[in-house]
Amino acid sequence: MLTLHHLEASRSIRVLWLLETLNTPYEIKHYARDPKTRLGVDAAFSGKGLAAVHPLARSPVLTDGELVISETGAIFQYLLAHYGGVDIAAKTQQAQELSFWLHFSEASFMLHLMPLHYANRAGVLTDDGSSAQEAIIARGLKVDIEYIERTLRANGGSLLGGGIGPADICNIFGLEMFAAMTGARSAAWREKLGLAVGPEIQKWLERCAAEPAYKEAQKKEGDCKEALYVSKLFKQPS
Repeated sequence: MLTLHHLEASRSIRVLWLLETLNTPYEIKHYARDPKTRLGVDAAFSGKGLAAVHPLARSPVLTDGELVISETGAIFQYLLAHYGGVDIAAKTQQAQELSFWLHFSEASFMLHLMPLHYANRAGVLTDDGSSAQEAIIARGLKVDIEYIERTLRANGGSLLGGGIGPADICNIFGLEMFAAMTGARSAAWREKLGLAVGPEIQKWLERCAAEPAYKEAQKKEGDCKEALYVSKLFKQPS
């Protein structure tokens, strides 16, 4: 039996959504966040809770019988290969494009997005985006966002064309997070740094939100059941 070890309001929602599309039985084991720190409650290497499944105590983790698979990209590849009928290693451009987007979500986009999140949580962002630090943070992120915008325009509204699929699912968390954080900033800040949700990304977010499997995944999300939980998690500190 597939078991998703799922931390509430986390990147694990992507795996939950993918599982909902595969029509294969699975179960969810929920793990809570600390209500004050918003971190997972299980310490790495403690052997307790999520750390008993994987020493790093980071979600998502998927178990399939005795197998333990960690990291979102690896989990997506495993599920698509063994339960989705996808030859992820095929020597085709389509397979390589899918692999690219599965890894882009963390290795490029989240790598560039997390410094903005940390600066936001630390309360060091300016009102107008005028600091040198913000310009550095925005540099790689602007390129990523422009590439996504162009890709969606070229492919008819999804990352690989043909409708919302695994590549889109794997990138939903980062783009929702980006939209929530930049949407909370001033228009002057967004214009100065060139960080804003473009029309293609906005339409894509709306398409994703309307997907029945995504709605079902959100229902199963756990204790943090607000419809806009990503917005609440990554909003500006008051």
